[in-house]
Amino acid sequence: MNKVGDSYLTMALHPIGVMVLLLPASIESQTTIGGVIVSNNMGEGAQEATVIAVGDRAETVAVGQTILYDDRSNSLSPCYIDGKHHLLIGEHDILARLEDH
Repeated sequence: MNKVGDSYLTMALHPIGVMVLLLPASIESQTTIGGVIVSNNMGEGAQEATVIAVGDRAETVAVGQTILYDDRSNSLSPCYIDGKHHLLIGEHDILARLEDH
């Protein structure tokens, strides 16, 4: 179920073009009674996330990869899928891929 305003919808989210859907590694946030998200780690720069889906023109990342992204990016859009906090971001704002040695 996806949150749109105060409603939850059942649908899939497919990024378009160079957009990438991310699941942040950890978002230390609180939701107020009015539904406003107050996050403690946003605006600090590089953050870790897992790639959930990629647009048809994204070339440098793939689903399942762990990446670093700039959480101060102008292309960053928060969204909720199945009640979990996700982010849509332009591929150009992904800073690095993280890989095990």
